[in-house]
Amino acid sequence: MTPEQKGSLPLQVEKLFYDLQDRIFSDVVRRIKKTGEITSTADYQIYKLQILGNSTEFIEQEVERLLDASDPEIWELYDKVANWEYVRYRDAYEQINGHFVPLKDNEMIQRWSQAIIAQTKGEIKNIAHSMGLSINIGGKQVFTPLADYYQKYLDRACMDIVTGAFDYNTVLRRVVKEMTGSGIHSVDYASGWHNRAPVAARRAVMTGVSQLSAQINEQVAKDLDTDTYEVTWHAGHRPTHWWGGRIYNRNELELVCGLGDVGGLCGANCRHSYYAFIEGVSVP
Repeated sequence: MTPEQKGSLPLQVEKLFYDLQDRIFSDVVRRIKKTGEITSTADYQIYKLQILGNSTEFIEQEVERLLDASDPEIWELYDKVANWEYVRYRDAYEQINGHFVPLKDNEMIQRWSQAIIAQTKGEIKNIAHSMGLSINIGGKQVFTPLADYYQKYLDRACMDIVTGAFDYNTVLRRVVKEMTGSGIHSVDYASGWHNRAPVAARRAVMTGVSQLSAQINEQVAKDLDTDTYEVTWHAGHRPTHWWGGRIYNRNELELVCGLGDVGGLCGANCRHSYYAFIEGVSVP
């Protein structure tokens, strides 16, 4: 990459997070308008907005602006939710102004950002590594113009899920609706494979989120100074994925579990993941 490209990475990453923030605010306001109150889901999303570094004062001002509400109306909403048992961060509703944390100083966002950069090899796009809507020209895979739209839908979906701002099923329904609304009813691959939009989106998003989570987990392992990992287990796994639920070092993740291969750990449609494991401390 050129120095100019490297210099643009922080701005590209920031845009992903600001776009995510806008989607969260929109959904919070939608829920309040629908029910007339801050629902449990909206409360959770407000908590996520704080994790993204926003001050409680800014969140309150934005919700008020987007609702086109008055100060007393917002205070009434806040007073009501502050008394509910499920509230996750009571200070957010008690007019206590939490400090704004710039993106560059936000450790959680920095971890997510580095995972995105590593996953996309610095390109900051096509997080899901989807090869859909590409054609083979002279032995090289070339994406069609329509692939840009498809990849942007998938990128937003991966961001929404891996940060925990939205649940998987809600995001998947939205992506399929976006795709079909844009005329993408099916996805063709250079290999000749063909899938309906819901099938292609589900596989791409699941794979992208799994791989992005793996990047984050490897950062955690580095912070903990361990080279040992536990691979998750789940019922109904494919026979070739017999290695789930066991402990491996980083090299064995590749040799035994096939990490990095399309059919291996965190490959296409794989539901396994792996987490840092410290001998004598971690509980399997």
